[in-house]
Amino acid sequence: MTEEQFDELIHGACEAYVKEEAEKFLAIDTTDAHEPSKRFKLKMNRLFRERVGGNYIPHPEVDNWFERARSRVIKHINILKSKNG
Repeated sequence: MTEEQFDELIHGACEAYVKEEAEKFLAIDTTDAHEPSKRFKLKMNRLFRERVGGNYIPHPEVDNWFERARSRVIKHINILKSKNG
């Protein structure tokens, strides 16, 4: 077997594999997407408040006074750490 024949054989095998995987991927049903959990939503809100800043939070439906106060304290701690270090 020559190098060209080997390359052709590998190319054909890879192409067949990619087509098969693409068909499997396209066959996945995405209509029943799940709702993110409450914990995930809280963590995303924290991330936006404490790291991104601004007034926007992605999931206001799980927001409460405790989370707002917690994030305020964490932001102050981070400011103090950045001033000292």
